[in-house]
Parts: sequence; C-alpha cells; structure tokens
Amino acid sequence: MKTNIITLCAVIVMSAGIAYATPIVTVEDANWSVTDDDYFSATADDNLGGLPAARIDYTGAPDGTATRIYTEQADAIGNWNALPGLGGASVHTLSFNFYMEDNAYGSPALSLYFADTGAATWFYDLTPPGISQGWNSFNVSVLESSGWYSFDGTAFGTSMEEVAQFGIEMTLADPTYADQIYGINDFTLGVQIPEPHEWALIIFAMLSLCTLYRRELQAQLEAALAKVRS
Repeated sequence: MKTNIITLCAVIVMSAGIAYATPIVTVEDANWSVTDDDYFSATADDNLGGLPAARIDYTGAPDGTATRIYTEQADAIGNWNALPGLGGASVHTLSFNFYMEDNAYGSPALSLYFADTGAATWFYDLTPPGISQGWNSFNVSVLESSGWYSFDGTAFGTSMEEVAQFGIEMTLADPTYADQIYGINDFTLGVQIPEPHEWALIIFAMLSLCTLYRRELQAQLEAALAKVRS
C-alpha cells in the first residue's frame, strides 16, 4: 500500500511539470534588427520609457507602413523542440515588453512570428485589442493550438525544428506621421511553468508523503533523542 502511494505521488509531481526548472534564453537589446531599414531603424537605448531596450524609430514615408523587428541571435534559434540554451527542453513561452511612445498615431497591429530555414512563417496576433502608451507586457504560449497560424503549408512541429529568425511584425496605424518611436525589451524564450492547478497537485502529493511518513519520522526522531540522552 505504501509503495503504491509513493508511486502515485511521484507520478503526480512529474506530470505537474515539477521536472521543469525555469531556464530562459534572453535576446540582447543590441541583437534586434528591422527588415524595412529605409524607414525604420533599430538601436539599443539605455533609457526608453525608463528602461533599457531596443528602440525602433520610424522616420516617416507613405509606403513605410510595416516592418519586421527580428533577431537571429545564435543561442535563440535552431531547434525549438530541443533548444540547447534551455537545457535541451522545448520552447514553451515567448515573453517580452513592447513600448509605444505616443498613442496619438493609433495602436500599430502587432504579430509575433517565427520563420524556419525554408522561409515558412508562423504568426500569432498580439492585437487587437490595441496596445497602450508606454510599456505593454506579453506572454505567449508556443503551441499551435494557442492561436498560431501559417499560410505556407509547413507543419508547425517541422518549422519548430529549424527556426532561423523570429520577432514581431508591426504595421503602423498611420504611417503619415514621422518620428514614431517604439521599443522592445526583456524578450525571453522559456520552458513550461506549472499552472495553478498543477501546483495544487504538487502540494497534494507532498502533503500525502508527509502524512505517510509522519509517524515513522517521529519514531526515528524519538529514538535518536533517546540515544543522545543515554
């Protein structure tokens, strides 16, 4: 009976994700670039909205309506199903902050994306709703079922195995205004974190083990104290 309880508790702990630590890979602010560099620029800024970030400047041009803010940082691309920087674990979350200096121009349309070595691209829409002036935080699950889509016909898992580039695709609400400023910082790739109900299972398992061994531990402690006294 005791063996069965121990086995059950171990299964609960492992299934709840306790095996996952929380390693992350962080994209450095200086490692961001823009695809449309005729009208956009990306530079590291030590104080954008009070925080260090990659600053994205739009200089203004009628056809400069969209760009991709991307990175090809070496330790953040490759096989997202087994990323070395995450200890060989899969990329489960993409977390970051996005900055908009002035909401007078309207909220840009934002989509996360990643592209594989064959240029097949997967997207995840971050807007609508629109973003607010200042810093906005995002945390996105890297599961196809969470809202990712593609127009290229390549399987999600296949693209995950050979990620060559990723970032944010931004389409301006009104490109007629020059000197629009945006930013991105703390972009991290992370592993799965147990959900609240999973933590409840973990706590239940640990309490069950404590209850199971309470009497034995108490008896051993009393025996040890008796030896010390004698």
